[in-house]
Amino acid sequence: LIFLVDGQWGPFGSWSSCSQTCDGGTRTRQRACNDPPPSNGGANCAGSGTSQRNCNTNTCPATSNPVNGNWGSWSSWTSCSSTCGGGQQTRQRQCDNPPPSGGGSNCVGSSTSFTSCRVAACPTAGGGNPNVTGNTDNQRGGGDGVSGAAIGGAVTAAIVILIIIIAVW
Repeated sequence: LIFLVDGQWGPFGSWSSCSQTCDGGTRTRQRACNDPPPSNGGANCAGSGTSQRNCNTNTCPATSNPVNGNWGSWSSWTSCSSTCGGGQQTRQRQCDNPPPSGGGSNCVGSSTSFTSCRVAACPTAGGGNPNVTGNTDNQRGGGDGVSGAAIGGAVTAAIVILIIIIAVW
């Protein structure tokens, strides 16, 4: 007489070490179909001989060394925003030489720089130029010999000096 013996699972072994130290890994354990093993044409064990579970699901810290950002070169200055009377020019730079990585710090300071340009006063209306032909004050031949252009220039210079004194004070 021959008896068919279906296989039965033996107990699981110990859990393996986790496959990762962080960011999620797996642990496995094995069991054998040997309690009893199948014999005389009996069926193999049903299911899997391996069990697994998740482990070390915490997020890994930055693995690379931190690199602090450094400023790249300045761009060219923009055109002056005014033709006279004071304007402004700007230039830019990027935090890309190198960019920050691995938890390194961003560049310190501003990415934009400003400067003044064309600060000379704009010509005033009626100021004229005494050296230009057609100036009526010079052609009249009368008066005190001071042209309207000279007076206009003196007034402009006085205003500029006054502005400077006020700005300094």
